[in-house]
Amino acid sequence: LAVFRIFDKDRAIADPNNTTKSVAGGEIQSQGLEAEVNGQIRPGWEMTAGYAYTDFKYLKVPVNAVTTGTPKHNVNLWSKHTWRDGAFKRWSVAGGLRSMSKTYATSGTAANPIRIDAKGYTIFNAQIGYQISPTTTASLTVNNLFDKTYYEKVSSTSRQNFYGEPRSVMLALRTAW
Repeated sequence: LAVFRIFDKDRAIADPNNTTKSVAGGEIQSQGLEAEVNGQIRPGWEMTAGYAYTDFKYLKVPVNAVTTGTPKHNVNLWSKHTWRDGAFKRWSVAGGLRSMSKTYATSGTAANPIRIDAKGYTIFNAQIGYQISPTTTASLTVNNLFDKTYYEKVSSTSRQNFYGEPRSVMLALRTAW
């Protein structure tokens, strides 16, 4: 569990006269808490859960350059089950999610500010694995399982707006010696 308060002075923001450039933008305060718990619920079943709450506000900044930057709510959950005996011995299956609340940014001129909203999103991931030997495992992981289109970050009308990663598949072989 962590509680925090951060003061950020002279943060780079879009220049009100030229949105392709940045200027020092005043003072920002972020405060909130983060909590994480992980462990083994029972033999073969592991779980990790995390939550972060961030209150983000500008203390001194031009009205046309406001961005939340960080989502107010962030939830992460991952669960993995590994069979220790029976027909599925040495196999594992896992799944989880990452959920973020909405964010936004404003840009444009002081006389004509434009607001850009990024909706909140939830991404699901899944994994299947096999314990080949005591030191070697193979796994197949699918991130963004449902291929959701979402904005990972929004900043202005002209730059630094990034889509989140589309569905990806990774086959991994891990060994220790």
